[in-house]
Amino acid sequence: MQNVTQKRFRDELIRAKKAGIHLIILIEHSKDITCIDDITKWKNPRLEQYKRTLKWKLNLNYHAEYNERKPEADEEKAGWITLLRNAPSTFWKVGLVQFFCWAAFMYMWTYTNGTIADTVWHTSDVASKAYQEAGNWVGVLFFWQALGSVVWAVVLPRIKNERWAYAISLLIGAVGFAMVPFIHNENLLVLPYVLIGCAWAAMLAMPFAFVTNALEGYGHKGAYLGLFNGTICLPQIVAAACGGTLLAMVGSHQYNMMLVAAALLALGALSVSLINKNNPQNLTIQQ
Repeated sequence: MQNVTQKRFRDELIRAKKAGIHLIILIEHSKDITCIDDITKWKNPRLEQYKRTLKWKLNLNYHAEYNERKPEADEEKAGWITLLRNAPSTFWKVGLVQFFCWAAFMYMWTYTNGTIADTVWHTSDVASKAYQEAGNWVGVLFFWQALGSVVWAVVLPRIKNERWAYAISLLIGAVGFAMVPFIHNENLLVLPYVLIGCAWAAMLAMPFAFVTNALEGYGHKGAYLGLFNGTICLPQIVAAACGGTLLAMVGSHQYNMMLVAAALLALGALSVSLINKNNPQNLTIQQ
């Protein structure tokens, strides 16, 4: 019947009725139809598909309305300035959190070696054997940081409130940074770096989850995610540019930069509160 137009099919039915012909219509695409009597129980599967499609569109409209954007946004060409001007507020709020986080880790990568050499091996001579041993141990500590992030990544999905999970992770990392200058045993340094790994796990996973959700209903999603990568690069550039000045302000002791990193992560955790509380990112489509 698929090649027969509706008008022609109707006309054929009328002609059949006038000729006294009784038509039996067999529905082949249903495992529940085994005889002519089963036809009365048949339900159109396309109707159910239509309902699911309609429900999906309603959910999409809800996402778009919440994020201050019309659904099915135009995919016309737009410059990056225009895209940033029209970005959802969550894009900027998560970007602020990112700024504090990536600046903190920039200082960790820059000053950890000098910190450990000073607080554990009691040397600032970069040419000394002790300084080299400290550098070797930093590699071990970064291993523990990575391991801590893997373990914490398993825990994160179990925390139902995403904002709380994000903020708690950053606060745990801040505690880890704050502990580093006060520990003078290389083995005990494992603990703060495991804690720092908790913040690292959240930084890698949660920001893009918030932003991707906020971009539902927007066009140019790929371009927006590319621009969001700037919230990783720019903080590190700013941190590197300001690092020397900050180091001088904290007495030119590299271990004090760990305290600066702790303060930055704490500010990042506080900034999480700016992210929309009722963001419908857990909205699911019923199938």
